[in-house]
Amino acid sequence: MGSEGPAPGVRSLLVHGGRELRGRIPISGYKHALTLLVAAAVALDRRVTLRNVPVMTETRVLRRILERMDAGGQLAGATWDLDPGPMRSAPVPARLSGLIHGSLYLVPALLARFGEVTFAGAGGDRIGPSRLGGGRPTDQVAAVLERFGATVRTRGGLRATATRLRGCSIDLMEFSTHRRRLRGPMASSATKTALILAAAADGPSQLHHPVDRDATRELCDFLRRCGTIVERDRDTWHVRPGTRARPLVHDLISDSTEIVTFIACAAHTGGSLRLTGITGQRTWQAIDDELRRLAEMGVLLARGPDWLDVRGPEELRPLELEIECNGFSTDAHPLVAVPLLGAAGVSRITDHVWTNRFAYVRMLLQMGARAYKARWRPTVTLHGGPLHPPAGPLVPTDSRAAAAAVVAALGVRGTTRIIDAGHLERSYERLIDKLGYADADLEVEALAGPAGP
Repeated sequence: MGSEGPAPGVRSLLVHGGRELRGRIPISGYKHALTLLVAAAVALDRRVTLRNVPVMTETRVLRRILERMDAGGQLAGATWDLDPGPMRSAPVPARLSGLIHGSLYLVPALLARFGEVTFAGAGGDRIGPSRLGGGRPTDQVAAVLERFGATVRTRGGLRATATRLRGCSIDLMEFSTHRRRLRGPMASSATKTALILAAAADGPSQLHHPVDRDATRELCDFLRRCGTIVERDRDTWHVRPGTRARPLVHDLISDSTEIVTFIACAAHTGGSLRLTGITGQRTWQAIDDELRRLAEMGVLLARGPDWLDVRGPEELRPLELEIECNGFSTDAHPLVAVPLLGAAGVSRITDHVWTNRFAYVRMLLQMGARAYKARWRPTVTLHGGPLHPPAGPLVPTDSRAAAAAVVAALGVRGTTRIIDAGHLERSYERLIDKLGYADADLEVEALAGPAGP
C-alpha cells in the first residue's frame, strides 16, 4: 500500500477572528462511510476502488491496520484501491485500533471473513457514558455478534468465534435508552454491525427499527452494489447475501458534518461561502434535517447539482433542537450551538444520543457566552449575546468541540489560541487550509512531536 505522513501531535492554533468568510471551499468524502465500506469489503472479500476518500487520521490508521494484516492495494491521494484477498487472520493491532473509533467495525468484518476476531478496543472522542470514563460502549457489538451465532468473550477486550454466521431477526430498539424511540449511544453501532454481518451470513436477516442515517444508507447502497439484497419495508430492512464478485468502484458520499461546519462558519461570521464537490442527491437526502433547521434559524441556503451557497443573515432566529438517532445529527450539535449564540432570543439543544457531548460549553463560557448546561438533562440553554476572545487558551477534548472552538473564534474580533491534540485531524481533511480559501486568518504552531502512527 502507499504511504501517508503521520498524524500531527499537539499544536496551537491562533485564530485572528472578526472577518466575514468569503470564498469557495471543496467538501471531502465522509469518514464514517469510509470505515463502514472498508469493513464491508473485508467481510465480503471484495476488491474495491474507493474514490473521494478523505485524507485524515482515520484513513491513515485504518490503512495501517489492514496493511499489518497483509491486505493489498494502494492509497494514493483521494483514491484507495483495496484488495482484502491476501489478508490473514490475526488480532487487530491494539496500538492502532485505539487511535480511531472506526476500527470497531473491523470486528464484524473479520468475524465474517475468518470466523474469529480479537480486538483490544477502539478510540475516538471520549464522549461516552461516565461509567465508562467517557469511553464508547461496545456491549452492543458483542450482543449483535451473538445474535448471528458467534461465541463472544469481553474480558480484557473482545474475542469472538463463529463456525457459521446465521441470518437472524433483530430489533435495534433493544439498544435504545428509550422504549419507543431510538436514542442513546448504542443503536447506531448496533445497526452498522448487524448490516455487515447480515450481508455475510447464511440466510436472510430482518433488521427492525434500524438507525436510518447517512452512514447506514451509504453502507446499504454499497452492499447492494456488491450484490447483497437490501430491501426496506417501513421500519424493517430485509437483507439477503448476494453472489456478485467483480471488483467495484465507489465514490464516497460527501461529509455532512463538514458541510454543517462551514455553514456554521458563514452564519457566525456573517459571511458568504460556496461549498463545492458535493455528491448531489445522496448528500441532499443525508443532510435534509440539518438544512431544514438551519434555514429555520435564518441561514440563507441555495443549492445546485453539486454545490451549496451559504450566506449568514443580518439576524439569526433562536431554535429548539431535540436530537435522536434518526433526524438532526448529534455530530452537528456543537457546531450549530455557536451561531445560535448570536440569535435574538433563547435556544435549547437536547442531545439524546451522546448525552455527554457538552465539553464545548466550557470553552464558550471562557468567551463570555451565556450558555447553561442542565444538571440532570442532556440540554444546553443558549442566550443570544456577544462573545469575546478568551483570557487563556481553549483546550478542546473532542473533535467536534475543537471545531466549535474554531467556529466561535472566527466570529470574534481579536486573537484566540486553541490547543488541539490532533482532534481536528481525526475528523476533518485540511480544515485549516480550507478555511484559508475563504480568507480566514489562522496560524498553526506545533507544540509536540507526532502523536499518530
